[in-house]
This record gives sequence, C-alpha cells and structure tokens, in this order.
Amino acid sequence: MWKSQLIALRKYLASFFKRDWELTDYPIVLRHQNPDTPAPPIKNLKLVPWCATIVNWINIIGFGDTKEEALADLKRCFDEYKLAHGSVPRPGTRVPLQLPPVNEIQKHVPMARDFFARILNMDFDECFISDRSSLWDFPYEDDEDEAAVFAKIEQVYGVDVSDIHDGNLAQIFSRLEEHVQGRS
Repeated sequence: MWKSQLIALRKYLASFFKRDWELTDYPIVLRHQNPDTPAPPIKNLKLVPWCATIVNWINIIGFGDTKEEALADLKRCFDEYKLAHGSVPRPGTRVPLQLPPVNEIQKHVPMARDFFARILNMDFDECFISDRSSLWDFPYEDDEDEAAVFAKIEQVYGVDVSDIHDGNLAQIFSRLEEHVQGRS
C-alpha cells in the first residue's frame, strides 16, 4: 500500500506541470482476482479475473478478462467521468465516494417496491438503487437464468422487457408503468 501511495505522490507532483490530465497521468493499480475463488452464493455473480483502479479514487474501476481489457474498461469509465463532469480531480489526490444519481428511480418508487417483492423477492427499501442499477446487479433464483427472469417479468406484468439487454431498472420500471397506465 505504501508503494501505491508513493506513486500517487509522484503523480500528484507531476500534475502541476500539466493542465489537462489523461488516465496515464494517474497512479493505476492492476489486481488479478482468481476467478476460482469462492464468491458469495449468488448464481449470477462472476468474479472477473482483472481489476484496474486509480489509487485514492474509489469511483472509477475497470474490469476485464485480461489486463488490457481491465485497463480499457478503466479508460472508458475515466472518459465518461471526464465528459460528465467537465474535468477530473488532480492525479494523486483522494476523491471521496460519490453516489450515482437516483432521479429516474425516484419517479418509479411504487413500481420498484412491487417489482422487488414480486420478481427479486427482496425489499426495495433495504437496497441502494441508482439510475444505473441493473437487474443483473441482484441475485435471482438458483434455477433461473436471464431468459427465465425476463419471462417471469412478462408473466407477472404482461410486458416484454427482454430488449432491455443491460437490465437497466429505471428503463424497466418506466416500461412497466407505461403498460399499467395504458390499461387504465
């Protein structure tokens, strides 16, 4: 850990000689995660072999099956952050945890509560759900796969959401509410 902090200090000092920082200006740590390590007993949770992080910056993480894929994913996340915020924190500094927005989810709280109870067998009020949260972020039954989860949603709500491949919950809730409002 002290080694990564020393690298962070070096990158911090070097950052005073530039104004526009790129990912290469940041202290990056690559970590191999053994995919055979027992993970929590959640069927759809897969431990990805490689993880890339920026030292002192918890919000930006890249994952991949190889080092290169993890670094490419980290660069994608970094570029998205830079585009969304207009700038990035100085390399080497500590960046506090920032929770993603919940504006869209807040529009669908009654539907979300019903969905979590009926589809995921969970209490919505005991989870943190953001506008980026996905159906695949949550465990589903042992005998189910993604197709079975989509089929369950269609059976319960009478709506096909299988075209929302990333499982974005805000989009799913919006579609379900449109269907419910269309019936009234």
